[in-house]
Amino acid sequence: MASENPSYGNDREQFIAAAAMATAAALVLREYPAARTIALAIGVCVSNPGGMVEAAVQWLAPSTGDGEVDFAGIKTRVVEFREDVQKKWEGPAQQTFDEALDKLLEQLDVAERHFNGVGDSMRFTAQLYHWAAQLAFALATLMTALAAIRVWTRLVPWVAVQIQCHILISAVLSQITPLARSLAAKLGKTVMRTTGIVAVVNIMCATMTQMLTKNRPKPDYAPTGVEYVKPKKGEAVGHLEHTNDGMPDTQAMAQGGGMMGGII
Repeated sequence: MASENPSYGNDREQFIAAAAMATAAALVLREYPAARTIALAIGVCVSNPGGMVEAAVQWLAPSTGDGEVDFAGIKTRVVEFREDVQKKWEGPAQQTFDEALDKLLEQLDVAERHFNGVGDSMRFTAQLYHWAAQLAFALATLMTALAAIRVWTRLVPWVAVQIQCHILISAVLSQITPLARSLAAKLGKTVMRTTGIVAVVNIMCATMTQMLTKNRPKPDYAPTGVEYVKPKKGEAVGHLEHTNDGMPDTQAMAQGGGMMGGII
């Protein structure tokens, strides 16, 4: 986590300091458009690598996060459940049930790989932003030095010195401007790719949840004289109730339920 990773712990503060220094220097160097470009690029890069590391840890070990998605535990319980069912159930239906559980285990493996992929992407992004924080602070420090030179030249009465300093400042700014632009562009692309991966995994998990909780087929209880009642607000699952207040159901008897099928 961020607090447990001292190498990333102060990156956010370093980004903020770099942005503030670059902005102040750009005000002093207001006659140089490149200074404003560099300050804007550094400001766009401000982020929190420590928070990214914390997120990466939770994605790589989801059972320890807020969501508590324990893939290993879920797969173990599924296998144990199947072994218990096999002792009490035989026939084609049981084989179909086994195949469904095999597919479930495969999907759990896929989901676990996706979680690990997001964690690796977040960790890589955090490392990239960590180095970006160092570079941004170095660029801001250099801009501050150039701003100090510009202030000094305004106090110097010699025109030749002022011209030389102007040439020096222009040359340095022209050299570091492409670097700042490239840094901001690459960080932006990395964030977009990582965001896309996270979005895909979230959509996949939401789709699986919806399929399991809302769109699963309900069994036909008509021949038994009972009906499925959807869960009320605050309830996780529904329940079964007698049809016709427990009186014989003629429709159920017509479908082969018999008198007992209409009463149950």
